[in-house]
Amino acid sequence: MNGGLRKKRILITHTTISQIMGSTVVAAQLASCLKEKGAAVTVFSTSFANPAKEMFERLAIDVVFDEDAQFDLYSFDYIWVNSQILPLSIVAALDQFNGATEEQQQILLKEMPCFIFNHMGAMEEVSDEYPYIPLLEESLASLEVFVSSEAREVMEPYYDADRNAAIPQVVFPNPAPQQFAFDRPALAQGAKPGSILFVSSHLPEEAYQAMDMLKSQGCEVLHIGAGANEREVTPEVIAQADVVVTIGKTVQYCLCSATPVFVYDYLGGFGYLNDKNIQAAQYANFSGRGGAKMSADQIVSALLDGYEQASVYLQANLAGLREQFDMGSQVDQIFAQAQPRGDISFPYRGYTKTLMQQERFAQRFWKTWYEYIALFEWTRENRDAIDHLLGTIDDIRGSVSFKAGRALTAPMRSLRNVFTRKGD
Repeated sequence: MNGGLRKKRILITHTTISQIMGSTVVAAQLASCLKEKGAAVTVFSTSFANPAKEMFERLAIDVVFDEDAQFDLYSFDYIWVNSQILPLSIVAALDQFNGATEEQQQILLKEMPCFIFNHMGAMEEVSDEYPYIPLLEESLASLEVFVSSEAREVMEPYYDADRNAAIPQVVFPNPAPQQFAFDRPALAQGAKPGSILFVSSHLPEEAYQAMDMLKSQGCEVLHIGAGANEREVTPEVIAQADVVVTIGKTVQYCLCSATPVFVYDYLGGFGYLNDKNIQAAQYANFSGRGGAKMSADQIVSALLDGYEQASVYLQANLAGLREQFDMGSQVDQIFAQAQPRGDISFPYRGYTKTLMQQERFAQRFWKTWYEYIALFEWTRENRDAIDHLLGTIDDIRGSVSFKAGRALTAPMRSLRNVFTRKGD
């Protein structure tokens, strides 16, 4: 399976495709990259809705979001698993494999795809990024992939060390598609940023204050993220900004285009990247963990005063950064390391039946989560209309006509209640 990705059949699983989240963007970009390399790619998710839906449709990525969708386990060369989500039909096939004789398993094993389990976060409260289904990866994985060295280290205790010892583990560092490797002209001496882009769905109060202060100093400030302008961050968006304040995946976009990037968010951060802090920032996936909290004044001063130096650093290191964070080359390396397993052995005969229940629960949880978010957004968007209707109802209840009608119908309602109780 290491002879390139052309004509390979690949299934990518994901929790929910609806919001523009880092993990959703990674899934879309990975699928697109694999398609460009000639692979046949299908994505499985529990939901498929805008705004993320538009991104997958623009990239012409085939998405299946039916819990009962029928996938043929042995028709795939690779299954890339996010958040340990597996289609129920795949689990059913694994259950049949688990119940087969040793001779039958040896025959089926030759057609078994390579399972690649991907983990895109290190925060304990984001539990779906952890190996939360015991012994699943130890039993199936050809490769375990982590977004950062930090993620690999904090998840290590959650594996069975003996069963997991032979499974390779690698870092897939949120690489950027080749389209982000565009060139920027060198800055004039003494240059200051005119347009500043904040990309975050969880900005702290000091960042909002810094935005207002920057606007008052004549800077053009744009915020992309949940609750603001929720949209995909494209190369065109990055190209229009002089500097980007962000964490996570957007940092790699900036590094590949030599766009000065200021790493800061609700966890704190490192400010502009340089030789002294880039390794520490990258260790935690440019999340800001390990950095420091700043006041609004400190953010503004650091943004404006360090702009030119940050640009010089990126221009000087651009070739190495592009090599490190290019998605195409990273994908080739990852899939080349995913080799077929010599054996697949589940912990006990009934394990795959338990797995079916766990997967069904996980998928329905994520479907319910999407429905909750959709209802929350609908309520927020229609808040004025809802408040108007509630006010109208209060006005009606307080009117003389309503009170008179209630008084006139009171005897009939009392009689209805008597008969209702007798009927019970």
